[in-house]
Amino acid sequence: MRVLLLGANGFIGRFVADRLLADPAVHLTALGRGDDADVRFDLASGSPGALTRFLDAVHPGVVVNCAGATRGGARDLTRHNTVAVATVCEALRRSGCGARLVQVGCASEYGPSQPGSSTAEDAVPRPGGPYGVSKLAATELVLGSGLDAVVLRVFSPVGPGTPPAPRSAASPRRCAGRCRPGTASSSSADSACSGTSSTCGTWPGPSTRPRSPPPRASSSAPAARSGSATPPPSWPGSPATPATSTSWTPRTASRSAR
Repeated sequence: MRVLLLGANGFIGRFVADRLLADPAVHLTALGRGDDADVRFDLASGSPGALTRFLDAVHPGVVVNCAGATRGGARDLTRHNTVAVATVCEALRRSGCGARLVQVGCASEYGPSQPGSSTAEDAVPRPGGPYGVSKLAATELVLGSGLDAVVLRVFSPVGPGTPPAPRSAASPRRCAGRCRPGTASSSSADSACSGTSSTCGTWPGPSTRPRSPPPRASSSAPAARSGSATPPPSWPGSPATPATSTSWTPRTASRSAR
């Protein structure tokens, strides 16, 4: 199964990547803005058309979106958490890949809660700040997209490299009224979900298995680049690459165990 992971640099994304890399049945491709990505692309400023062409080339069965920002002003949060998701949804609608979208949401979408209380999955969202508002808007875009999609609202995740804020469990919401209401305990449903910087963190270290590169879109794609010092290619249409670029080549980067 081919999986496209967005936001693999982040606190949650890097653990998702490690888990996927441990599965020999998964062919993983990471798309992002940093040099750790297989292919560079800025979701906040890239065009849906460019992302559609990439999806059609890679043809993933699942797209996991862990990308986003936890810090910054309302404008930056809206760009990275809402506009970026709108780009993903539109690209998936245009693409013929038929991939399922897994969107990582956040407890902040529900807003503040009383210590020791439980928040039901179908509780009315009342985000208390621009971060929660931007994440809630992204959730509504996904749920209203008509795509095969699911949103996971993550509560207080903890583990190695945890950002300095309380975090905990995940509660899924499915599209087209297919969600199963439940409860998720949290001392604060307004805690932020992941990220150690304005772009959600960095890789803690390489992994034990190389990622399997996706097939090339056409015979015009050049041979794969070698050497870890080679920067990853940028996808045509991304602001990170000249408009004249016409092909992409993912690198096969090995990541050693933490």
